[in-house]
Amino acid sequence: MKRLVVAALVITALLVGFPMMGSANGVATDASETATYFEDVSGPTGVALQVNDTDGGDNETERHRNPDDRDGNGDEEAVLSWLSGRLAGKLGDGAIQISDEQYELARDILGDDYDDRLEQFVDVSGGSDETDTFREAGDKEEELVDLREEFEETRAAYEEAVENGNTERARELARKLVALAEQIEDVSADLEALLAEIESISGEDLSDARAAIEQVQNESISEATEIAEREFESTELSVDIATERISFLDPAVLTGQIQTVEGEPLANEEIQLTVGNESHTVETGPDGAFSLEHRPTDLPLSAETLSISYVPEPNSVYLGSEASVPVTVTQVEPTMDIRVATETVGYGDTVTISGNLSVENVPVSGVPLSVTLGGREINTIQVTDGSFESAVEIPANVPAGEQELTVSLPFENQALAGVTETQAVTVEETETALSVTASQVNGTALSVSGTVTTVDGLGVGGQSVEITLDGERVGTVMTRADGSFATTLAITPDEDGEEVQIGAAFDGTASNLRSSQGDTIVTLELPANPGGSGSAAKGDTSPIDTIEKNVLLPGTVLGSGVLLLMLGAVWWYRRPNNEDTTTDDGTVRDEGAVGGVRRTCSTLCSTTRRPTSNLATPTPQCRPVIRRSAGSSKRP
Repeated sequence: MKRLVVAALVITALLVGFPMMGSANGVATDASETATYFEDVSGPTGVALQVNDTDGGDNETERHRNPDDRDGNGDEEAVLSWLSGRLAGKLGDGAIQISDEQYELARDILGDDYDDRLEQFVDVSGGSDETDTFREAGDKEEELVDLREEFEETRAAYEEAVENGNTERARELARKLVALAEQIEDVSADLEALLAEIESISGEDLSDARAAIEQVQNESISEATEIAEREFESTELSVDIATERISFLDPAVLTGQIQTVEGEPLANEEIQLTVGNESHTVETGPDGAFSLEHRPTDLPLSAETLSISYVPEPNSVYLGSEASVPVTVTQVEPTMDIRVATETVGYGDTVTISGNLSVENVPVSGVPLSVTLGGREINTIQVTDGSFESAVEIPANVPAGEQELTVSLPFENQALAGVTETQAVTVEETETALSVTASQVNGTALSVSGTVTTVDGLGVGGQSVEITLDGERVGTVMTRADGSFATTLAITPDEDGEEVQIGAAFDGTASNLRSSQGDTIVTLELPANPGGSGSAAKGDTSPIDTIEKNVLLPGTVLGSGVLLLMLGAVWWYRRPNNEDTTTDDGTVRDEGAVGGVRRTCSTLCSTTRRPTSNLATPTPQCRPVIRRSAGSSKRP
């Protein structure tokens, strides 16, 4: 009887496996069939078998093939086509959810899974303009979600203020609605153009999505306009310039008038005008007239007009208005001097930088200065009335040794020329200390945590810490702002009392911090239910984890699948004839197949059951991934 079963299994393997191997792309032709594929993810001391069954109801994680394992341009094009279709579909679904005011659903659609698909697209394509288009479209759509949700919340607050008779608050909120509608208009226009481009990339029809975005845009503008007409009076701004040729030393002399569209002047009022990027406060006369001088600083030399805007107070009854005048810009060169409070600094030290910026003794205002140390930008300082001062903290990424501290006005082809001043500063190396602890959690995981600090106890944030298992690297983790770090490793102990060494190391190369490391020993215990049913207890971290990336396509592993079936048949034939037993959780397992999943892994990979990493940078291991074949009626 056993021989008959073995023969049947072998024949089945040949009948099922060989036709699949002969298909055009190595993909199963039966839409209902599920195939298992293996990925080389071997760890430092052994192998863990990990499974991802995409036939599960809510599991939509389906991974593409590692580009290094592709066997032809056809496969690559097919993968890119599938990924671009999924990305386009998510953008389309997100747009519909925005128009339906389902903002959390839209965020979910555009969340981690979209990012994962985009990373896969980058892996296969190697990076391209198409990648940038998908990335920008996702960012724009997320921005639109936030803007439209804020618009609705602001509108609700406005209606509440109106109902409560709070006129000033209502006007503030109405003005905010107008500003949000303008932002929505700009973002929607950009997004519609990107979706049209993605249609040509993916071949997907996104007309419904583009119509939904246009609807959101039109609704926002219409609602804001209706509220603005109810709350505000429109204004008209007229401006003249004395001479078109201007520079910082020859400022623009402007005269103008502000009035309502009905011709009523905003008489004897203090108003705010924005000229270029600079704000000016002026007094109007009885007829709404005003005058001012404007010294251009960042105006491009290519500019042909200078824009002037009237900016009402938030609770004003008036709407803003704009005007422009023709100009020709001439560049002048400023002078700058800097002072640094100390010439020797170290990590975490605060150093005061001050100085002056002027053009022929005329002080410069309202421009940003960039501060760099050792080529790393460490701060931005604003200039006010020709002077600047700021306390700057020394970060870790500045190399130790003598470095140049540079303060610069980073302008190019603008009314003010760029200027740079430097001063030599010695950056001292700082000692660090690293501590690490680890403990077993639920029998199948190790919780690893620690801190990286200076010897004075100052936390070192934003640094990479390498985690090792028995001396072999298993991944990295970043420190938080306070220098702490934490991660989890999946484990499968061999026996009670087994000891493993967990190490952590900070590499201070190319920084002003010295390297440091630490380690700890953990004594492992066997899980409460280590084998049999193949399912972990609730709350445990299963050693059968979802694989995260680099899944092989079907054609590369079908031969292994056939071999696996044949080996399984032989094993079944030779196995002890034990009775099936029922476990505590009600599942049935074969007592003769102790550690059934592990035995398969041992057969294929000669595994020893050592811990495996769940870090962001996974260490390769041997694990299968279950993927639905092409033509499946279910979404992966």
